[in-house]
Amino acid sequence: MIRKPLVLAALLATSVALAQDTPKVELIRAQQTQLRADMDAGKVALTPRDALQVRKDQDTVFEIIGRKPSLEAMNIQERVTLDNALERINASVQGTRVADDRKDVCRYQRVTGSKQLQLVCGTQDDRDRARQGARAYLEKTRICEPPCNGR
Repeated sequence: MIRKPLVLAALLATSVALAQDTPKVELIRAQQTQLRADMDAGKVALTPRDALQVRKDQDTVFEIIGRKPSLEAMNIQERVTLDNALERINASVQGTRVADDRKDVCRYQRVTGSKQLQLVCGTQDDRDRARQGARAYLEKTRICEPPCNGR
């Protein structure tokens, strides 16, 4: 498997810059175009499934940046979608479990007791730890001491 360190560095720089609101849409477009050309030339070896996912995410990236001239012109949903797509591309190209666990995933979650949506971002590793903690809490043995249930 051939991995292009330059492509990886460029993708990582794009993700970091997107989080800082400073990248240019043209930089993202150029990097993704170069990655697609490298994939077509066989310079980046991916499994067929990963290649399909990367191309799908790139189509999403190209669609979003094709509609808006700058990141400032994008609404929050477009920016979240763009950031998630770039994170998935980065994780697929790096091809490691560590990269997959460290990628940020953002989603909207309802605030308890209201109809408001709250944007929640975290790594897959964070979500796994929260799930394990919740499962451990639910599986914890509870013993009722007398008087139990009002008896």
